[in-house]
Amino acid sequence: MRAGAEIDEKQEKAEDRRVETLKKIAGLLLILFVFLFLTTGCASPSVDENIRPDDAPDRPDDASNRQDMGWSPRGRRALSGFDTPEEAMIAYLEGLRDSDLDRMMSAFAIETYILNYDLEYIVDRLGSYMITLTPRMPNTNEFITAINVEHRRGEIASLIGMQQLFLSNHEHDFLRPYLVDDAGEFVRQLDRGLGGLNLQSIDILGFIPPEELHHLHHDPLNLENMQRQANTIGADQLKSMVVAFELNRSTYLLTADVANYDGRWYIASFGGNIGALLGISVGTQGIVPPMDFGWHFDWDDILGLIQ
Repeated sequence: MRAGAEIDEKQEKAEDRRVETLKKIAGLLLILFVFLFLTTGCASPSVDENIRPDDAPDRPDDASNRQDMGWSPRGRRALSGFDTPEEAMIAYLEGLRDSDLDRMMSAFAIETYILNYDLEYIVDRLGSYMITLTPRMPNTNEFITAINVEHRRGEIASLIGMQQLFLSNHEHDFLRPYLVDDAGEFVRQLDRGLGGLNLQSIDILGFIPPEELHHLHHDPLNLENMQRQANTIGADQLKSMVVAFELNRSTYLLTADVANYDGRWYIASFGGNIGALLGISVGTQGIVPPMDFGWHFDWDDILGLIQ
């Protein structure tokens, strides 16, 4: 009887630790969600992802060669996106390989994201309002909606730039102030790193099921966390994706959350739920470099998981 009681007590403590871990992860995901939008960048036009109400009239493209997105509080539908979450990730990496920013941007939910985002839900969830949210305003009218869209577009471009800095300079932690003695040499070092990326060498190796990388990914409490995140961005479904690729003969992983809107898939954010579970730094924007494989997981095992 005593032995049985000890076993029950150990199991109860293990369950308590699991719940506490998932609560911490939920908090980290919320912090991550807010942090991802602290950085803004210059807006970059995207010709591939547009939202229009069903009855919106056609109009000529504007000077940026971007189709009119239209505006309506109801009857919204996506005009692009991808059939599968894998296709969205592949489109992004192929765009990166070809240095095609428009294609990279088109892999993301932009107009779709803004028109479905539930600002009231996230404010209620946080219990506060922060100007760093994206969007920071409700879609009050066509003008405000257009501002929100460009805000989202610019921030994605900024985060892509953050990712490029990390890929080209692994030794720097760009989330912290970096003391510089020789500004000229520092900028030249950044320049050499960015210029030497050889993006054309990118080769997509395949995908890894996120549950194979962390045992808590399919835990019911973690799935609830993901559902709350899906509710925030107004998505029908949210999936964590992990893709392996080669760059300059080194193997990397890219993690992201991919959102489904009306049967179409778009990248919602770099890193995502699986990135938070693995403890990947926000500064890498979802990239796991070769040097991190040793402490995240055994690389030989990873090779066997690629599908």
